[in-house]
Amino acid sequence: MVAPPPAVPVAEAPEAAPPPAGVVPEAPLPPVLEQALVDFQAERYLSVLEAALPLAEADVRARKLVADSFYNTRRFAEAASHYEKVLKAEPENAAIARYLADAWMQSSDPKRARPLYELLAASNPESSELVLLAGDAARASGDPAGAEASYEKARKMGVPAAEIDQRLRLLTAAGEGTAKAAEPGPKAPKQHKKQGGEW
Repeated sequence: MVAPPPAVPVAEAPEAAPPPAGVVPEAPLPPVLEQALVDFQAERYLSVLEAALPLAEADVRARKLVADSFYNTRRFAEAASHYEKVLKAEPENAAIARYLADAWMQSSDPKRARPLYELLAASNPESSELVLLAGDAARASGDPAGAEASYEKARKMGVPAAEIDQRLRLLTAAGEGTAKAAEPGPKAPKQHKKQGGEW
């Protein structure tokens, strides 16, 4: 009988390079958050809230899941409250700033949404969508001149005239601004469905 060959030693994994100075590696997700992320992806938002809400104070990833779940259950004021806290922890996170502005608009607080949309538009000069959103927030907060200026800027950026004219018509229908309207172009409002786990 022939003896089996000796076991080949398993090579040890090489040590990972240390993170750059000042960068703290992200801790692995606790099992409860892993399950919350699975629940979020399956659109079981109430399960996510039950699991992640108790962890939200200590873990920004949990707070993001909570905010996204509140948003997707149309609890926009609560979503905005959590997005604000995430943005304080991650001030450079443009996606969270956008979600916060969207939540404020949905919760009828356009005066708070407008500066964020304007900041995002200034940071993304090629984004006509952000310019339009800043105009919508200006209109909703009672500044027709600001709205009209944003819409005209978007027109110069190449937004179709029908879309601009439709927004300008909203100003004139409310007795605000001066519209340069043509035929209306019906548009369904965009539904904002958050994607969880964006960290």
